[in-house]
Amino acid sequence: MLDKIKFVGDVPRHENVLAMLGKVNDDIQTGPYMVLEYCKNGTLRDWLLAQKAKGGELSADTADRMTEYAVQIAAGMEHLSEKKIVHRRLMSKNVLLNGKMVAKVMGFGPEGKDAAKNKSRLPTKWMALEILQDPQLHYTTASDVWAFGITLWEIYSLGDLPYPTGHKDKLITLLENGTRPDKPVECPDDIYNQVMQKCMYHDPSKRPSFQQIKNQLNDFFHPPPDDSGMYYGL
Repeated sequence: MLDKIKFVGDVPRHENVLAMLGKVNDDIQTGPYMVLEYCKNGTLRDWLLAQKAKGGELSADTADRMTEYAVQIAAGMEHLSEKKIVHRRLMSKNVLLNGKMVAKVMGFGPEGKDAAKNKSRLPTKWMALEILQDPQLHYTTASDVWAFGITLWEIYSLGDLPYPTGHKDKLITLLENGTRPDKPVECPDDIYNQVMQKCMYHDPSKRPSFQQIKNQLNDFFHPPPDDSGMYYGL
């Protein structure tokens, strides 16, 4: 626990990363613990499932908020990757929403001494293909990008889970054969084709960086003005 406290405490602040506000290293009764930023609106997955439960057509505000959360998560992950921090557990359950409904990435920490054993406890559906294939392989920013692609799929499917199976061997076969999650109904074509699918490229070196992902999503969310109708008087 002390290792995790030090690790989280050393992460510079960012508006889209859950902040550690304080720590106690030597409480006799409770042992060491962290005081973390309070996020009263629960996890992103909770919010997604609540939107699904409403039924009917999505409002424009909800659709915009989904893309805004994708941008915010990408920004938080860009910050972590710039600090050479690999998350390894990115998913909608590990994103909190604060009182202002701002997304905060959480759930990251030091890899630990027994990485292969710890890996067996993580959900396989968010794991990059190369991680599934080789239990000894270390997670990388590129494997976090894959997990972001699955998290993006969660967002636009309103909390559904990808793939018909969670069995590791069957999932590896599906992924090796080129299977990727189908486009969610609510996902814009451009985001599915230009972001989500690229996050899950077989070759990790061809996956986009979090900066590229954030910028591209921002362009979709805030498209540049169309100057085609402008004219200038002579």
